[in-house]
Amino acid sequence: VCFHLASPFWMDSRISDPHLELVAPAQQGTINVLRSCVKGAKMRCVVITSSFGAIMNIGGSKPWPLDFAYSEMHWNETSAPIKDKFPEPQNVHAYRWSKTLAEKAVWDFVAAETPRFSVTCICPPMVLGPNLQAFSSPEELNQSSLIIFKMLSGQMQHVMPGSNGFVDVRDVAKAHVLAAETPAAASQRYLCSGATHTWLQVSRLLRELFPAKPIPTACEDGCIDQPCLTLDCAKIRHDLRLEFTPLSETLREQVGSFKEAGWLG
Repeated sequence: VCFHLASPFWMDSRISDPHLELVAPAQQGTINVLRSCVKGAKMRCVVITSSFGAIMNIGGSKPWPLDFAYSEMHWNETSAPIKDKFPEPQNVHAYRWSKTLAEKAVWDFVAAETPRFSVTCICPPMVLGPNLQAFSSPEELNQSSLIIFKMLSGQMQHVMPGSNGFVDVRDVAKAHVLAAETPAAASQRYLCSGATHTWLQVSRLLRELFPAKPIPTACEDGCIDQPCLTLDCAKIRHDLRLEFTPLSETLREQVGSFKEAGWLG
């Protein structure tokens, strides 16, 4: 079994050339992994970490409604570059497009090469929870965890607009293992998410859990309510019998990692 988990995931100023630093390694790296797997005579199954970014159409050149109901049948269209330039914010859409092209490369490879092994793609949205890596500073956090840290540490004056799905990192790991162990998961694409929330709802939940922290309360325009997208995860619940950790528990574990690192009192 092969688990392909890694792809460049920076959406801030650390990325100066999104085509070179995000899209190319995501797409070509995935193809390289599959080609290597073909050489393994005993390879039975490949499970690939894709992303809700390969599905969502929020912002960009042709955005869908903010309360759209997404499923595995949808693909990201709105993040595509126009004349080699990504929509604003460029690095956000470049990351989403990198995951879109990488996953499409998977299914194109399977169709063209008909490998002896099965392939499954897991598409999680915002992945949060305990951080197992050793960090020297918060700036080294993955992008999802960094957002929560900024909300708690006073670095975010206003709540971000919009909504997303949220999933515990341990549930994502379990989904990969179950996909490798479940014959019905072969050739499947799975949305992998717990409940969806607006960022305003996440802010309220954080204030309930950590009332002493300087957590923002409203969007920059003063808005205190936002439309919320939905994600249909019935297929992964059925095929893999996967249940999802409540967001409140995931956030407690996430903040516990910040405290263990000495970044929050």
